Amino acid sequence: MGGAQLNCGPDYHNDWRMSVPLSLDEEARLYTTNAEREKYESLATLYGIVVALDYLERAYVRDSVTAAECVVIFRFIGNALRVGR
Repeated sequence: MGGAQLNCGPDYHNDWRMSVPLSLDEEARLYTTNAEREKYESLATLYGIVVALDYLERAYVRDSVTAAECVVIFRFIGNALRVGR
């Protein structure tokens, strides 16, 4: 092994950092068109709903929320989703 180096493809050292000026104060754009913006907003809303339902399920399993309260919350979320169509 003494001193031999393995050739694992191109030499990827940190040169890419020097060629791309980055500012940590700038916003990172996720979209370039209105359709993409709407897609990301819809995905964010859907993710929020999934997280909320996950917390509701955990609360129900721990008996922090009754079945009747769950039904009310599920109906509220269902109605909100129908209005958003």
